[in-house]
Amino acid sequence: MAWIINVVDPVMHDSISHASTTRDIWEDLEERFAQTNAPRIHHLWRMLCLMEHELDMTMTEYYTKFKSLLDELRDLQPLLECTCGASKEILQSERDKQVQLFLESLTSEQFEHVKAEVLNTEPLSSLRCVFNHVMRKEARIMGEKGWITATKRESGGSVFYASKQNG
Repeated sequence: MAWIINVVDPVMHDSISHASTTRDIWEDLEERFAQTNAPRIHHLWRMLCLMEHELDMTMTEYYTKFKSLLDELRDLQPLLECTCGASKEILQSERDKQVQLFLESLTSEQFEHVKAEVLNTEPLSSLRCVFNHVMRKEARIMGEKGWITATKRESGGSVFYASKQNG
């Protein structure tokens, strides 16, 4: 009891120093300071659900922001461990939800093909694999934009497209 009283803020001494057991002190402190994280959890879910990849943000920047919100949410709402076989299914369900949220946030039409590919795989890929898939698509898009820009400059503003099928 003396140790607990000595480590808490001196302002609180009067309210806990007359407790009869250590348990009484702990319960008193728990009632005062055990606060739910419901407002923060709600805010994180809201941010995740409203997030959209914006064109001025690289996919890496966007994924980093998205993943940090998921990680904080996981810390505030950890999955319960169980000894039954359901824990593996519950964990996979949570991972699938994360992939679904991430894909839903990609609102640009340029990612529609990637979204369709990912959603047509069984089981869904991990969030990291989906991110890598989207990164490859973004790299192709950026490469094509670079090629088109260079072609525009070289041709005086006209862009030509030649199909490889006809040589």
